[in-house]
Amino acid sequence: MKLVIKVAALFAALLLAAGVTGASVAVAAPLPPKDPYPAVKIDPAICKVEALRVKKAQIRRDFAAKRYDRAEEALNKGVGSRDDFRKAETELAKRDIELTDAKYAEASCQLNKGARPKQSCEAMALELNRLLDQLANRKKLEAAAKEAYEKAKTAPGGFGVEQLESLDEAARIAEVERQETEQGIQDQRDLIKADPACKDFPAERPEVLPPPREVPPGTPTPAPTTQPTTTPAPTTTSDPAIPAPTTTAVPTPTLETGDARTR
Repeated sequence: MKLVIKVAALFAALLLAAGVTGASVAVAAPLPPKDPYPAVKIDPAICKVEALRVKKAQIRRDFAAKRYDRAEEALNKGVGSRDDFRKAETELAKRDIELTDAKYAEASCQLNKGARPKQSCEAMALELNRLLDQLANRKKLEAAAKEAYEKAKTAPGGFGVEQLESLDEAARIAEVERQETEQGIQDQRDLIKADPACKDFPAERPEVLPPPREVPPGTPTPAPTTQPTTTPAPTTTSDPAIPAPTTTAVPTPTLETGDARTR
């Protein structure tokens, strides 16, 4: 009997921590995985194991994206919890990182098999952009882990010591992994900058803004707020000591025709 009550209390705490809501919630669109930069020509005759790993990671990512879409739709319709959405979002971020790593591993393999000018610059640039492509998802994982831990600490009914420690550990690890990625980015930038052969090499991917996300039909659009502007009326004076302004007619110049010149 005590076990049933304890489980029920824990379940209620999870529901409250999850924040089940009946209102539509705006959430950030997941960032799609990017192709490696700099671009490396793929020869299907080599690096076949790396190509299969990309294929496997892509399958996992595709199914994670489907679960994410269902969780997002349920949340926006008010029939799903934010906790379920966070789990789907976290899984998708992890699969994005796996797919990114697999693609860059394949590109590095292709690069190592070839011989071209500035190959070392390309290798360092590949590692730099792999880390840059990971950073957004690392931040997303850190935010989700910290949110889960903070909710668990204040959830009615409380969580067990081991559960709280597990969530605390996950939050701390996610923070360090984000810091590790940022430090790796700085290290790679320093390496490229210190190599004279890479002086004019375009090591970082040009920034491209993502396309605007489609808004479902029927979504109300907030009206723009405008501040009323008032123009002060001109002041006049009736002081007889100040003469009224006078105007002088200016003759309008005329252009004579019939000659290529003007006089």
